[in-house]
Amino acid sequence: AIESIKRLCRILNRFMKDLENGYLERKRELALLDYTDLERFTVELLGNERIAQAVKKRYKRIYIDEYQDISPLQDEIFKRISTDNRFMVGDIKQSIYRFRGAAPDLFSQYRRDFEDHDPQEPKTSARIFLSENFRCDKNVIRFSNMVFEKLFNANSGKVEYRKEDALVFSKVSKDGHKDDQTVSIRLIESSEKDPTVDEAKWVAKEIERLMKNGVLGKDICIILRSTKNTASVFAGALMERGIKTCGGSKTSFFHNPEVMLAVSVLNAIDNPSRDIWLAGALKSPTFNITADELTSISAMKKGSLYKSMTAYTEENDFEKGKVFLNIL
Repeated sequence: AIESIKRLCRILNRFMKDLENGYLERKRELALLDYTDLERFTVELLGNERIAQAVKKRYKRIYIDEYQDISPLQDEIFKRISTDNRFMVGDIKQSIYRFRGAAPDLFSQYRRDFEDHDPQEPKTSARIFLSENFRCDKNVIRFSNMVFEKLFNANSGKVEYRKEDALVFSKVSKDGHKDDQTVSIRLIESSEKDPTVDEAKWVAKEIERLMKNGVLGKDICIILRSTKNTASVFAGALMERGIKTCGGSKTSFFHNPEVMLAVSVLNAIDNPSRDIWLAGALKSPTFNITADELTSISAMKKGSLYKSMTAYTEENDFEKGKVFLNIL
């Protein structure tokens, strides 16, 4: 059985190497790199001490925010381009990118390794806890601390949670503003096929109550995990009670034609090898390239639409192409 497993592992290893080499070769043919390539090749380049030293000299200070979402590769890059000039800001509670390689325990390890900052005895590496919160009301702070203290103490210590991680209420209350707003969790039973409907109706009723008690609409916000197929339900429930909302449109802001045009052009400027965005810009009323003309351009088969466009314009003295390329 062990020999069989060894054989399968060797085959799998060979397959993965062939797949990676084939994928890299295809990207080279198209002169393309993906995001992971950029990170890996950067680490390889910075392995050369001469290159690393040249890059280090370019930066007096290096500030990195959201360090809890840094991956091991990214952490290695920052190590290789910094000396004692790296300032890392992060919050373990806000780590949400583990699915793309983020390693919050890296930031946690730095916290463990560094000692508290002492102005009288400055060290090359030190930690400062930014615990004061100037934004939220007192009960929101209390509630947040309670939730995270329970969650992090239940993770077997993999990610350390210290008393300094607790938020400190430091909001300066405006005249007449109460800082004791109630935090509540409501569990809503629903007989509907889509429980969002009952949830939206309850939220709309609660907002109506708040507004009757003097809360301004501009001070109320509904936060949703995803707006797709959900925001419109909440907007409808609010409209039934005569409450206007600035959200909830079935059409996303980015799906408006004029916005899509702007985004397409910006993406083409950033990287003209993005065929979909480039095609969107070309087909727009601004550049007015027809579907038939796009087909003829694509038939050049130069690897990317941009290269085909350049070649087609040169060979055919294509006026629309000249205008676009000049503007780009």
